[in-house]
Amino acid sequence: MGDTLPVEKAKQTGRGWSVPYNLQSYYFFILGPPVTIGGFWPFVHTYHLLKRKNLVETLTVLAFYVHFGYLFGPMLGFWGTAKLLFMAKLCEGTWFITVSEANHGTLGVEYDAEDSWVEMHLKRTCNLGGGAFKSWGTGHLNYQIEHHLFPTLPRHNLHKVVPFVQSLCKKHGIYYCEKTFTQAVIDIVKSLRESGDLWSKTRAELFG
Repeated sequence: MGDTLPVEKAKQTGRGWSVPYNLQSYYFFILGPPVTIGGFWPFVHTYHLLKRKNLVETLTVLAFYVHFGYLFGPMLGFWGTAKLLFMAKLCEGTWFITVSEANHGTLGVEYDAEDSWVEMHLKRTCNLGGGAFKSWGTGHLNYQIEHHLFPTLPRHNLHKVVPFVQSLCKKHGIYYCEKTFTQAVIDIVKSLRESGDLWSKTRAELFG
């Protein structure tokens, strides 16, 4: 996403075979969650536990899986329990990726500019509107701007600082991005398509 990285990626791939980034708007939601759940998340979690060497954290993670197996194992058996866990993680991952992309990806992914820390986060994050149900369903990350600006603020209090952030943006002429969730999802697909088209156009110009 964005204008810089698709061009750089096209140059790196050269003339040979490459992942068809021009079709990413079609396969992103199909491949993204399984790859994230099946590869990225387990690797990152395992790496984190090994690096931290925190016995309490490790035992807590193991306790979750033991408890999950204890609850569903007698009814579903080993493989049935494993399938249920995978499906639960698949739904969780799909929702998490959708919310994350709606909050970040549609604004473009670029290298850091010379903006201040506050401006950088305001330009690269987007809120998904308020409402108790939406806040609950997104883990209060519908207030992504405030989450970035105040990372240690408890999530259920993020809505309280929204008026102050909006006032700051108005005072300094900084755009405060807020969309409906539906529009944000539509923009994800549009952004992926535009990025893919730019990648494809660059390859065609460079390599014919």
